[in-house]
Amino acid sequence: MIIRYWLPFLTPCLGTIAKIGKTKTNKITCLVDNVIPHEKRFGDKILSSYFFKKMDGLIVMAEKGKTQLEQIFKIKKEIRYSPHPLFDIYGDKVSKELACAHLNISAEYNYILSFGLVRKYKGVDLLIQAFNEIKDDFPNHKLLIAGESYDNWQDYQDLIDKLNLNDRIVRVNEFIANEEVKYFFSAADYLALTYRTATQSGVTQIAYSMETPMLVTNVGDLANMVKNDVVGQVCENSTSEIATAITKMNE
Repeated sequence: MIIRYWLPFLTPCLGTIAKIGKTKTNKITCLVDNVIPHEKRFGDKILSSYFFKKMDGLIVMAEKGKTQLEQIFKIKKEIRYSPHPLFDIYGDKVSKELACAHLNISAEYNYILSFGLVRKYKGVDLLIQAFNEIKDDFPNHKLLIAGESYDNWQDYQDLIDKLNLNDRIVRVNEFIANEEVKYFFSAADYLALTYRTATQSGVTQIAYSMETPMLVTNVGDLANMVKNDVVGQVCENSTSEIATAITKMNE
């Protein structure tokens, strides 16, 4: 039995399923998205420890996850590292002109894509501030921020207003359906994942499937997934370093 784990809140349910399903002949393996949740809550470690210790083995998609299981949770059972697989469910890439027409945006601009749920740890605010630093050097560039906000978007909007960037940012504040994904990646010149913290990201694997270059911060397994100066740029997660990486992406 394989159980996928991503949030300590679910461990009483998942742990009960594991307890019922485990027999002398039936082994339980856990596929771990995040060993440590991005938004920490009281009791996370106790709940996670309860669950992990019921497993016969675990699979992680980031090397950092293996270290966390061994050092924080003292897991002695087998832990295997298998990088996040590529996605091939979003269809084929289309022309930029077709993608922009579908999204109702101008194909005359260059777009830097921020894709996925907007959450504090993903550093969309860092990308906005970094873009502000280089916007005059690249007057034809815009940010395309696509994804439902799990934070209060007004905090980001206040930053955009303060920096006078409303005409340089295209915002799609909604969950992006599977059939729409290819249009965003086809419209973009490259993807920017300016995470504060991370284990790994499935968004990088969408970019690979769409042959979209990437700019990522050096956190979690992102630097392992995106080779610097090969498929994009890897930088530290500060606005100045991100701004420099944006410049390099346009050289």
